[in-house]
Amino acid sequence: MSHKNQKRIITIVKEDNLTYDDYASLDDENRYELAGGKLELMSPSPLTTHQLVSSNIYKQIDFSCKSDYFIFNAPIDVILSDADYPYSHLLKSG
Repeated sequence: MSHKNQKRIITIVKEDNLTYDDYASLDDENRYELAGGKLELMSPSPLTTHQLVSSNIYKQIDFSCKSDYFIFNAPIDVILSDADYPYSHLLKSG
């Protein structure tokens, strides 16, 4: 077994106190978010209705805030702490 595979198994077995580095080392093609050091499995990609709603929200926020903020659409890495990495749909920065 290669060193890379050993690390992956250890990361998957570990159930809490995970860090962003643990999250970033996963390569099983599932979608996760890291909340309070615990890995949360996310559902598959959103349906088109969700994407349409998200797109309309993005347009409204961008229209009202674009002179003061940068608005980013998902996916984008948002690292709140070493143990919190939410999957954000929209992000305002500025």
